Amino acid sequence: MKKLILLSVLFLTACGGGSSSNDFDDFESISAQRIQGPWLSDCYYDVDGDFSYREEIEYYGYDYFETQFYFDTVDCSGPSDNEYVEGDITYLGEYATSICIGEQYIVDNLTLEIDGFFSDIRGFKGIACTFDNTLFIGETDIDSSRPTSVDISFPYY
Repeated sequence: MKKLILLSVLFLTACGGGSSSNDFDDFESISAQRIQGPWLSDCYYDVDGDFSYREEIEYYGYDYFETQFYFDTVDCSGPSDNEYVEGDITYLGEYATSICIGEQYIVDNLTLEIDGFFSDIRGFKGIACTFDNTLFIGETDIDSSRPTSVDISFPYY
């Protein structure tokens, strides 16, 4: 009986309590803590394609999620077609951009879902930072040099 109790205590200790991957205070850099959570872009209209779109990016610990929303309206209203990407994120540390201190990262093990169909896709390198409660990101191909600047024309809130 004592062995069963000891094993139960060990099992509960291993499975619960302690820090989790969602405990953002455990990140080594403040910039990684600041980007955590969901971020939604403005609505943009593509004149050539005659559709509007917006993007949601989510950093949850070491998990990365991105959803593209496509609308038949000009103001991102009504039903949307969605593309969903998820992957693993590795934080690489802080890097100063022209507007803020950003967190460099690599996203890999990406899976793309469109209309219930799944596909593995290549990863990418990124940098993200917050300024005035707004997220700015920069991205490059996985084989390219890491990005050193963020795109201020595409903010997330």
